[in-house]
Amino acid sequence: MLLHTIHQAQRIRLPECRTCSPLDQPPRCLPLPERYRISQRCAAANHGARRFDVSASIEKSIQHRNVIAACGPMERRLRMRTGEPRVDFRASRDQRDHGSCAVWKMSGPVSCHMQQRSRHPLAVIRVGILLLLVARPVIVCAADVTAKVIDRLGRPVANAVIDIHWLKSVSKDDVRKIDLVKLVSDRDGIVKGTYDEASVPKDEDIWVEVSKTGYSGYSTTGLRPEFVLDREFGAADVRRIAGLEGETQINQFRELLAGDFENSGSGLDELVFVQEHRFRSGLRALVSNPKVGKAAGQILAFIGVPDDLLLFLDHVPAPKRELFEDRWAYGVVCALLEPATEREWTFLRNCAVNDYDDLWVDAGAIRTLKLIASPKSKQVLEEVGRKNKDRAASIEAAIKYIESVPAPLSDEDIVVAGRKVAQVIKIGKWQGNKPPQYNEKKDKALVACEFIAGRDLLVHTATFHKVDGNWRLRGVRETMQALLAREPETDAKQRRLAPVADLRSAKKTMKVPGLRSGYDEVGGIVYFGRMLDKIRLKARGALPADYNTGTKEWYDFDSRCTRFLKVKYGALKERTLRSGSDLQILRWCFRNGRKPSKEEIEIWNTFMKKRGWRDGSSEGLAADKRAAGLAARSDIVTWFDLFDADEQRPNA
Repeated sequence: MLLHTIHQAQRIRLPECRTCSPLDQPPRCLPLPERYRISQRCAAANHGARRFDVSASIEKSIQHRNVIAACGPMERRLRMRTGEPRVDFRASRDQRDHGSCAVWKMSGPVSCHMQQRSRHPLAVIRVGILLLLVARPVIVCAADVTAKVIDRLGRPVANAVIDIHWLKSVSKDDVRKIDLVKLVSDRDGIVKGTYDEASVPKDEDIWVEVSKTGYSGYSTTGLRPEFVLDREFGAADVRRIAGLEGETQINQFRELLAGDFENSGSGLDELVFVQEHRFRSGLRALVSNPKVGKAAGQILAFIGVPDDLLLFLDHVPAPKRELFEDRWAYGVVCALLEPATEREWTFLRNCAVNDYDDLWVDAGAIRTLKLIASPKSKQVLEEVGRKNKDRAASIEAAIKYIESVPAPLSDEDIVVAGRKVAQVIKIGKWQGNKPPQYNEKKDKALVACEFIAGRDLLVHTATFHKVDGNWRLRGVRETMQALLAREPETDAKQRRLAPVADLRSAKKTMKVPGLRSGYDEVGGIVYFGRMLDKIRLKARGALPADYNTGTKEWYDFDSRCTRFLKVKYGALKERTLRSGSDLQILRWCFRNGRKPSKEEIEIWNTFMKKRGWRDGSSEGLAADKRAAGLAARSDIVTWFDLFDADEQRPNA
C-alpha cells in the first residue's frame, strides 16, 4: 500500500473510477493483497483530485483490516479541496497476501474536507496490532437485530428487554456472561440494534433473554424474528375477574387464559369451578377464539355441563398429532358421559382409536365408553378394538363391565356416589376419597379419589352435578401423579423383618448434614435443591470427595438438571455461591435458561424419581448398592432411594 502526494491541476470533468498505480511508480512497500484492497475513486494524473471514498463495498472482500488512523474525527467519506495533495492507494486486484498489514496516518484532521499540514510523503507504518483512536467506537462486523415482542394474543409488548449475550467458559466449572447488546422494544413491540458479530467465537451460541416486569421471562438460544411473552396471573386475578361482568369479564378472562397462571395450591380449574356460575357465560363466549378456545373448552369440560361440551365440539381443532399438542382432548373426552348427538359419539370414537396420537386421550375415551355402560358404547368399543390393538386388554375389560349391567353411578349422598366411582375406576389399591369440594351454589362438587399402584400415587378427580336430588357423575380424569419413596406394603414388611441395628440406624443423623434428599422439591422441581446443597457444601469443604458434582459426564444428575433448565453449570455455581434463596436461584435459572412448562416438570419429576428402576441404569444401581453394603435392601429400587439410605436419612 502506498500513500503519495501529487500536485494536479483542477479540471471540470468528473474523475474516472478505477483501480490504478499513479504514474506507474514502483511501490515502496509490499503490494496490497486482494483481501486488503480498497476500491479507489481517483482522477488521472493530469486531473485535480475531487475526493476518494472508502465505501461500504470493501467489507465484502476484506478478511483483515487496513485502517487510516486520523488525528481528528473520521467520517465514512473523506474529501479533499482542489489543489491540495492527493492520497492514492496503490494495489492491483490480483495481488496476493504477503503477510503485512499497511496502516497510514494522516498528519492533519480528517473530516468532510481533508487538510494536510506537510507536503512531505507520509511514512509507511507496518504493525501487527493497531490501536485506532477515533471519536467513537466502531463495530467492524456489525450484525443487525430486528425482532418483535408480542404476547400470546399477538399484540405488541412495549418496554420488553432483549438482552443478547454469549456465555464464555472461563474454567471447567465457571462460565461468564458476555454482553453484546441490550435492546428495549418500542410501542409497536419492535427492537432494532446491532452487535459485534466478530466478538462471538464461531462455536458459541448466542443467547437471548426476554423479560418484562409482570411477564414470565425466559432465555433461548439464537435470534428469531418474533418473541412471545406471557403475562403472569395468580389466584387473586381469578377472584378479581369473578367480580366483573359482560365484555369486560370476557376480555379479562381471555387475558388470563393467554397468560401464565401460577399454581399456588389450587389450580385454575378448581378456582373457576368454585365460582363457575360467574364464569361459564364468558368461557362459552371464548371457545371459538383461536388463541384461547382450547383452554376455555378444557375448563368447561372440568365443570361438566353437557350443553357446554356440545358447544365446544363445534369448534374443536383438527388433530396435530404432536407431543402434548392434543392433550386438551383428554379433559374433554373424560367429560362426555352423556353423549346425545352423533357428533359426540364420533369424537369419542376418534379419540378411542387414537386419532390424536396421545396415549392419555385414547385411554380416557375407552374409560368414558366403559362408564357410559350402554349398548351404544359397547358397540363403539367393539369397533375400536378392531383398530386400536394396543388397548386390547382395557377394551376387553370395559366390554365385560358393560355386559355385567352395572348399577348407575349416582346417589343421594355425594360421599356414597364418590365411593361408587372409585370402585369402578380402581387403579391399584384405593386409598379413600378426599372430602367433597363444592361450588358456591352447592349444586356441583368435586371428589378426589386416591390410589396407589406400585410406587405411584394417583389422584383422579370426579365431577358431580346434583340432578333431581341425586349426585350424578359428569366426568372423571387424572389430576395428579406422584412417585412414592417406596411401596407402602414393602415398607411395612421391611420394617417387620429388619434387624434391630437397622432400626436404630434410622434414628441417626444424616451422613452429610445440610444435604437434602433428591425427592425434595424447589418450586415443584425435584433434585434442584440437592444440586444447590452440593455446590454450597463443596465450596465449604463439607462435601465428601466421592460425590459427583458438575457436568463431567452427560448422565450425571447435575448434567441432566442443568440441561433441563438450559443453564451452564459454572454460571449456576457462581450464582448459588453469591447468595440468595433457592427460589431466587431457580427464578434466575428461568431468566437465564428457560422456564419449563408444568407438563415438562411433571415428566422431569417422574423420570428422576424412577431413575434406576427397570431402566438402563439398574445395573449401576445394583453395583452401588453392593458397594454401600445395602445389597439386601429390596426396598431400594431407585437412585434417590439409594441416596437416602446411604446418607442414613430418617425413614430411609
